[in-house]
Parts: sequence; C-alpha cells; structure tokens
Amino acid sequence: MQKIWKMLTVSAFLSLFVIGRDEMRFTFALLLPATLLIVAIGLTGCSSGTPVSDGSETAEEKSKRMAELRAANPPIELGENEDLLEVIQKAPGVVLVDFYAGWCMPCRLQSAILQTAVATENKSKASIIKVDVEIHENLAEEHDVVKLPTLIVFKNGEIVERKTGVADKDEVAAMLNL
Repeated sequence: MQKIWKMLTVSAFLSLFVIGRDEMRFTFALLLPATLLIVAIGLTGCSSGTPVSDGSETAEEKSKRMAELRAANPPIELGENEDLLEVIQKAPGVVLVDFYAGWCMPCRLQSAILQTAVATENKSKASIIKVDVEIHENLAEEHDVVKLPTLIVFKNGEIVERKTGVADKDEVAAMLNL
C-alpha cells in the first residue's frame, strides 16, 4: 500500500513540472478516482472469503499452514505414459486440467494461483491434473489447446468449462466448486 502511495505522489509531483498548470487539473481529475479507490480498499480490505490472519501469525507459520492445506489435495502431474481420460474417469467429481509449459511465464503464475485456490477455496475437493504440452502434444491438439495456460474442467467425464489465459483466484474457485 505504501508503494502505491509513493507512486501516486511521485507521479502527481512530476506531472506538475512536466505538463504545466492547466493540464495538471486534467491529470488530477484522472488520479483522484484512482486514489480514492486505493484508499477505500486500504481502509476496508479486500475480502476473498478466505480466513485472514489476525497478525499474530508469522510468515513461517502461514507458509506451513498453506503447505499443509496444499498437501491435502496436491495437483496430479500427468506422466508420459498415462492416459488423461483414464485419470479423469478415476478421479471423483470435478477435475480441472491445467495445460501448461515449463517455459511459459503466465503458466507459472497460473500454477501459483491454482495452488492457492486449492489450499483455500477447494470445498468440493476437486482434482487438478497438470498436463505439460511439450510432453503431451497429442493431448493439447486433441483438446484444441492453442494458447497457454488453458484450463478445462471435466465433470462426470464431460467438459463443462474452459478458460484460456490466466484465471484469477475467484475464477479458479468457481471452476473447482462446480
């Protein structure tokens, strides 16, 4: 939050010298709503529905708690010789399949979001299967994966939802709890 305030203050100060007084009114007209929004979020907090620490929990304790939650239902990495459909049929309930590549930075971000969502939002205990498109090119082709990351949700062996690009925590939570 302090970083955002510093950035806003510096940008307002610099704009005074760079663009002059008349244009400054216009710049402040644009900055004011953003500033008020940031203040409102800072004062009220963003509620994600997940328990928030009261401040007494150390970073190490929080990390340990999150690791325990993730360990309860870790993602399944599809092996080279495994059949995706068999794995989906064996898994109970909802199955979210994450098509990714190791070199893909958005895929890494999606992986972190998935881990957090699984640890905090996975009420239905949905399974997550990670499919490396470099190993399983045929599966990527079969499921029309042309952009990464791609998330496909299966329920009872049928595709019920599909998302291309990075899905935020709320979108992932909705997918997991179908």
